Amino acid sequence: MKSLPPASPVDLLVVGGGPIGIACALAARNAGLSARIVEKGAIVNSMVGYPSQMEFFSTPELLEIGGHPLATRRYKPLREEAIDYYRGVAQRENLDIRLGERVLAVTGNAGAFSVETTRGVHEARAVVLAIGFFDQPNKLDVPGGDKTHHLIAFAALTFPSAALYRRALIWVLPAALIYGIAIELIQPYVGRHGERVDFYADAIGALIGVALGVLLNVILIQPLAKKHQRPRA
Repeated sequence: MKSLPPASPVDLLVVGGGPIGIACALAARNAGLSARIVEKGAIVNSMVGYPSQMEFFSTPELLEIGGHPLATRRYKPLREEAIDYYRGVAQRENLDIRLGERVLAVTGNAGAFSVETTRGVHEARAVVLAIGFFDQPNKLDVPGGDKTHHLIAFAALTFPSAALYRRALIWVLPAALIYGIAIELIQPYVGRHGERVDFYADAIGALIGVALGVLLNVILIQPLAKKHQRPRA
């Protein structure tokens, strides 16, 4: 990828270094126009945040840009293959891409735009906003929207045994951990994606359930049981 002086005007400035941004820059250059891409993160930054080994819904020919074939070992490409593909296209086409440069403001009119970024000002005849929508999702802020529900669910699995039947923990705790592993292994076969972080939340929740259950048993249940024991004659 080549690098031009920031003050050098271009015909088209593309905001966003994802697949659409790269495709726009390629189309502009093929039309005889100069183009530059500014991206706040890495190339295809949104895909970096996708789950590991995630499979795309689309087949390779629907994801290809600039006439470059997308090679894959499967019927549909994985996240890692797509990232390598788009970054490879940008490198082979020697596109002018400015990474780590966040856009702060766009001013001007058609034919004379000024784009202010964290590293300077770019002048362009036209601007394309290819910023996507996956990189900064609008969180619903509902219960279960993060790993907390994993933690709470597995704490609830082990808490009763720790509080009332401590001997059962010999098999309850290992069973809960095996259950957590099984869930993550099965998910890829039912259209979902297993995540190691989910299992970590499961394991931590199971251990928290044990700790709280044992604490309740020692502080409350055992003293109450001793209090209600009848003295022997």
